[in-house]
Amino acid sequence: MACVTANTRIDPDGDHTRNERSTARCDIDLHPRPDGGRNITGYLPELSGVEFAEIFAWFLGAEWRCDWADARQRLGDNASRSDLARTRAQRSAAPTP
Repeated sequence: MACVTANTRIDPDGDHTRNERSTARCDIDLHPRPDGGRNITGYLPELSGVEFAEIFAWFLGAEWRCDWADARQRLGDNASRSDLARTRAQRSAAPTP
C-alpha cells in the first residue's frame, strides 16, 4: 500500500488541477519583426513541451544529416563539421536550402 501511495504522489499526471491550469495557459505566437523576420514565443505544458522538443530534435537531426550529406558529396572523406553549409542556429530555423 505504501508503494501505491508514493507512486500517486510523484506521478506528474496525478495532479489534474495543475495539468488543467497548464493546458489553459498554452499559447504559441509568431510575431513579425521590424527587420522582416518572425519571433516565436509561447508556453507549452510539460508533456506537450516534451513532445515538441522531441519533434524539434528530430527535425534538427534531419537537417544536420542533409548538411552532412552535402559536405560529403562536395569533399568526400575529408569533410568535417566545419564544412557544413549552415550553423546549428541556421538549421533550426531554415529548411534545407
